[in-house]
Amino acid sequence: MFGRSAVDVPVEGYEYTDLYEELHKELRIPVFYDIDCGHVPPQMTLINGAYAEVQIQQEGTAMLKQTFLP
Repeated sequence: MFGRSAVDVPVEGYEYTDLYEELHKELRIPVFYDIDCGHVPPQMTLINGAYAEVQIQQEGTAMLKQTFLP
């Protein structure tokens, strides 16, 4: 089992996933987290300024499609 990072430690019973749930309810937009993006493989490249469509399957896999529009 992997150790928990400082982000994963609940503070007074409040976990980081609670924040995502609150954002989802308040903003009424999809929120997804714990994705492979960044500088270390495996990663998806998220291009700044591109429009993105993300399809998340039930088993936790996803497909990312990015488009540049004029």
